[in-house]
Amino acid sequence: MLDEKGVAWPYYKAHHVIQAAEILSIKPDAQGGARAETKPAMNPPLGMPREFVDKYHPTVGAYIVEDADGDFSCVEHEKFLDCFTLVGLKEPIDVEKLRRDLEEAQREAGDWEARYEDLVEHIKCLIE
Repeated sequence: MLDEKGVAWPYYKAHHVIQAAEILSIKPDAQGGARAETKPAMNPPLGMPREFVDKYHPTVGAYIVEDADGDFSCVEHEKFLDCFTLVGLKEPIDVEKLRRDLEEAQREAGDWEARYEDLVEHIKCLIE
């Protein structure tokens, strides 16, 4: 529903685990929705469609919440703090950086595997 997140949000728990980001500022967009600066920060700012804005009336300080099913909602600041406790990661994770790091590690592993195979072949030649 909302623009795809570029970072992983912190995890919170009440009776179930959710992810959430605090709204720091909101600016309306041309389609009747809004863009929100959040903590953790997202680049570009989080897009909220008109239907979401009309249903939840997000405000500065409120939390955008994503549940385990991928559904989004908005919870007022005080209600959120009364209901949820921070669990899991406390700092945002740059998902794209993790992907790049994993790809680099896989390339390096492939290089080492090729070196190993070359070494095995050379040893076989020496033994014969």
